[in-house]
Amino acid sequence: MRILDLLMELQRNYSILASNKKILKDGSYIYFLKKLKTEFESKKLKYKENGEKLKDIKKKYKNISEKMKEENENLKNNEYILYNKSGSNMKLINTLEKDIEKIKGSIKELHTLEVELLEEDEKITEKNDILREKLKELKFNFDEYKKSSSDKINKSKLDIEKCKENIEKIRKKIPEKTLKQFDYLREHKSIAIVPIEKDVCIGCKMKVSFITKDKIRKEEEIVHCDNCGRILYYKSK
Repeated sequence: MRILDLLMELQRNYSILASNKKILKDGSYIYFLKKLKTEFESKKLKYKENGEKLKDIKKKYKNISEKMKEENENLKNNEYILYNKSGSNMKLINTLEKDIEKIKGSIKELHTLEVELLEEDEKITEKNDILREKLKELKFNFDEYKKSSSDKINKSKLDIEKCKENIEKIRKKIPEKTLKQFDYLREHKSIAIVPIEKDVCIGCKMKVSFITKDKIRKEEEIVHCDNCGRILYYKSK
């Protein structure tokens, strides 16, 4: 393999190595997982609060039902006395009629409360149904993202080890003088070897001289950019 090809492969491995190290240092996936967890806990708390409200509504509804049952019994008893036992006792009749009206008013109020509680129960139940589905979605997203992030990190670790092995093997095949040039460029320019396209160095975006192009074409030696000093090659090669 030509020295130029070795340098290109060496640069490729260094680039992959840097890219994967960046993935390991990137903590954005942890932030996103925390964000999902916070949203999950917030909605879970709201779901529980709604559950407590529903329990309270059922308790109130039960008390109202028992009260209505009691009032209906009172109404029934008073009406029975009014129509069967009061006779011509006007004082008793007036008292019973007033009591009956009062009981009917109480029953009406209790019925209104029942309807309001049922409507509130329906609204909260609907909200909790939506929350339940959202909690399922958040949990699924959390598990999936955690797994994909873990897979990505594990893959990066494997790629890093492989790149290190490749770099070590390739460096042994390159002359020391050329390696020093390469390392210097990589240290100062990040990318040490780049292609030229339409007579332009991709590294610095400057046009190279005819002499430089001719040297690259003849492949007689390692050729550097006239402007930035990077090692050049034709992309077609």
